[in-house]
Amino acid sequence: MKQLPRILMFTVGALSAAIILSSLAFGIAVLFVGPKPAWMIFGFEVVSMVAGVMGILFAVGRFQEGQGMTLACVAVTTAVAAFLAWLSVPAGLEINGRNEPLNLTKWLIAREGASVVLGSIAAFAVLSRDRRSLSYLTKSIITGAPVLALAGGAFVGRHSLAPMLAAMPGWLSMLLACILGVVLVGLMSACGHCLIRAFEMGRTENKQPNT
Repeated sequence: MKQLPRILMFTVGALSAAIILSSLAFGIAVLFVGPKPAWMIFGFEVVSMVAGVMGILFAVGRFQEGQGMTLACVAVTTAVAAFLAWLSVPAGLEINGRNEPLNLTKWLIAREGASVVLGSIAAFAVLSRDRRSLSYLTKSIITGAPVLALAGGAFVGRHSLAPMLAAMPGWLSMLLACILGVVLVGLMSACGHCLIRAFEMGRTENKQPNT
């Protein structure tokens, strides 16, 4: 299978190396900086290191028969390990000589950001195999964007939305909820279908020529 562009292979290697080095440093640090070793975080950092090693191997030409799956595994493993490590210290990491626990949110955002980039490269590796994927991907974005916009608007205006709904007659709020529910289900179904079809076009056993 044809390798990804050099810039993407370099990006995968650089991010994987950063994950390995940061996991090694942070994993060792959490065993000594606090009043007691944070073995939970250490274990998840070991998992992240393994994922980083897979990313490095990919960057040097290994696992090319399953580019998308390999990078997806690296991205998801890194993201889940970081989230679980962050979740294991909800009040923050205790450090000797520090009055307040260290908040790991910025560390989590950095790891999740690296995972998003790796996941995006994984998606590109599959979607770029067949030009027909772009059409389905565009349809998926068009049908999914209104759902995200509505969800974001509802979250931002949640404090004013609740009193507005409460002031409506019961039958009207129920009718609006039913109509909105049908529309959202339809949009999400179309979005999911088009997204699945976009990735199906990139399957290696798909023998139809690019168009």
